[in-house]
This record gives sequence, structure tokens and C-alpha cells, in this order.
Amino acid sequence: MLSKYRLRGLLKKLIIILCRGFTFMICISPVSSAQTSECIDTFQTFAYQIPKPFAPPDKRINPLDPWHSISTIPPHHISGYSSEIHQLDVVAVRQIGQATEIWLRGVIYSDENQLPRLVVLLRYNEANASWEYVSSALGIPNLYVWNIFVVSDGTVWGNVEWNYYFTGGTIPTNDLPILSRFNEDIGHFEIPDGVIYTPPPVDNYDFNMTYIAMVESRVFWIFNVNDFIYRYDALQGRYERYEVNLNASVRDVAFAPNGEMYLVTGTSGAGELTLKEFSPDSRRLVSVFLPNSDWETYNGILVDRSERLWVGANGYRDINQNWQLLQPSPKEDGYELLWAPATPVLASSDGRLWYNRFLDTSGWAEGTAWYDPVTNQGCWFTHFPANIVEDNHHRLWLAANDVLYSLNLRS
Repeated sequence: MLSKYRLRGLLKKLIIILCRGFTFMICISPVSSAQTSECIDTFQTFAYQIPKPFAPPDKRINPLDPWHSISTIPPHHISGYSSEIHQLDVVAVRQIGQATEIWLRGVIYSDENQLPRLVVLLRYNEANASWEYVSSALGIPNLYVWNIFVVSDGTVWGNVEWNYYFTGGTIPTNDLPILSRFNEDIGHFEIPDGVIYTPPPVDNYDFNMTYIAMVESRVFWIFNVNDFIYRYDALQGRYERYEVNLNASVRDVAFAPNGEMYLVTGTSGAGELTLKEFSPDSRRLVSVFLPNSDWETYNGILVDRSERLWVGANGYRDINQNWQLLQPSPKEDGYELLWAPATPVLASSDGRLWYNRFLDTSGWAEGTAWYDPVTNQGCWFTHFPANIVEDNHHRLWLAANDVLYSLNLRS
């Protein structure tokens, strides 16, 4: 069954065809979906304009229809910490037989700012609608699991980060592991044998954190470690090292179907990022030169289902290496657009791109939206910035305002 979004696209194409065939007729393009009960505003407003008035909305809107509320996230019971979970996001989905398991991550802070911030992990079992908190601790002071990855054999892995926000005056002196694996029997993450280690941080403000991305549900690519790029096959337990000097920290990675990968290096904000292309087969690293200054301010990259490389919400490079600009980078249009441009988080199976924005503005300049490149339509549908993950059943998952939501792309 076609979704209503695809039906709108087909309707628009039909109208264009009719217009071409009957030039004497006055043709009217379809009404944008943005002015319906499903949207706060258009994607154009979300991504390229500073919303007005410059104040938080009277009410922060949760994900609108057709998103469905699935379950309220239960409160944690960790002594000394506020009940509020910050930065709560869906980070992974795992299929266990016919059941779907959703993994979420958030951050909690001490009531009196005397304890370190803690990363909390949760998993939701759709089969019995149950929740479980999972410890992010690793048995090594100030180390925790941050990102979650599901490998093709069903095992759950996590990267390892150092809590530079609060170290209790203790900076690690030994090399630190960069990967962990979830032990289903004991319900905790462990450091498996054979993982590589990274040198300890120099001081409390050493932000050169290891960046890890996964492709083909089994291969980890590891950056920001000793000026090398590492490839780790989780099923074989084997590393391969690429001696490539990036000269900057990797901020984002996107994988192309042909095996090439695109890297964003540098510092976010106001044109301080560099886009590069790396070929594992030839071990060749080259710079990708954006056409002009219209492209310089962006946040995040993504390769969509049509193999186009998207640079933020600015535009894309097609498979013929041609650049297509949708909207130029902001110049002096405002702090919000320069430092929190719309960030792509997912290319879903129905062809849409999903974006979020966050700048701690209590909703008036942030949230989550989708954009359809086929119809050039889009929708800003919640004031809550969210990560979005798609499962094997073509359902999307996100967390907003302490609630887990889902959207079935096939209905």
C-alpha cells in the first residue's frame, strides 16, 4: 500500500504531466503538507529560516500524526541524581526472533552538582512492552558506553568514552579501550579480548575522542587514534590498520554503496569543516571541494538511497559528480543558523531524509523534520530534536519528551 506521502508525490507528478499536455489549462501545484495538522511548519522554515517570534512556543509540540506514542519511558532510581533525563535518544534497534528491541541513551546530572554526570542506557522489549535500565559503566573509573551498535550476529557493542566533564581530579594514565560488548548473561558491557587501545587523555579538556562508525552491520571503522584509520571486523575479531594522516579530528562519516567513505573533519560552526573521501581499496584520501562559499556552513553528511551525497541541508552531489544547491549557507542571518544548521540523521526506505536541530532554545529554533527530494516537500513535526532509527519492518523510532514513538512507513 502506498503511503500518503508517496501518493502526494505521484499526484504532483500527474499534475505536471497534465500541465505539459494541456498548455491552455491553468495548473495549480499541490498544497504543501506543512500547513496541516501533521506539521508545525514547513521544512523550509525549519532548515533555512530563523523562526519568529524569537521566543519559546506556548507549548512544545510532541511528534504529530502519523507518529504513534508507544510507551512512556520509566524514571530512573539513581540516588543523588535529578529525575530528568537529558539528550534522550533512540540509538539502535535489534531484532530478536519476531520481537523488536529498542535501545535508548540519555544523560543525568547530580541534584547538587557534586557527582559526575552519568550516561544511562535503556532497552524496550516490544514483545512484552517492558523496560530495563542497563549500566553504561565499564569497571574502569570515568569510562562509559556512549554509542550502541547491533552486529549482524545479534550481539550489541558500544564505543568507550572518557567522562571529561568530571574526573574527580584523576586523569587515566594507562591506554584506554575503544570498544565494548554487551554480555547477555550478566546484563553488562565488558571489554572483549583483542580490542585496540588509545592513549590516555592529556588533560580534562582533551576532546579528541575516538570516532567509530559501523557499516554492513559487522565492520567498525575507527578514527582519531594515533593518526591511523582502523577497520575492525566484529565477527572475525580482526583489525586492519590504514596509515593515513587526516590532520584533523573526524566529526562525521557517510558510507557509499561502492565502498568509498566520506569524512567530515574539523570544528563545527561557521565554515570550519573539511570534507574528504577515503577509498579503503586504494588507501587514497582526497579532499572533496565544495563548489563555493554557498556550501561552507553545514552540520553532518549523508548518502541517500539514490547514492547522492548530502551536505547538511544545503544540497547534494549526484552520482555523476554534479552539485545541486538547494539553499546557500547562511552568512549573517543569525547565530542559530550558523551554529545549529539542520543535521541529517537518516535516509529512510521511503526516500525521505530526516533532520534535527538543537541549540537549547526550548523549541522555537529546534526540533525534527523530514524532507522529500522527489516532491520538494517537507514537514517540521515536533519541537523536540531527535535521532531516528529504522527497523527491519520499515518502522521508524524516536524518543521525545520522555515518550517512545514509532511510525510505520508501510501503513
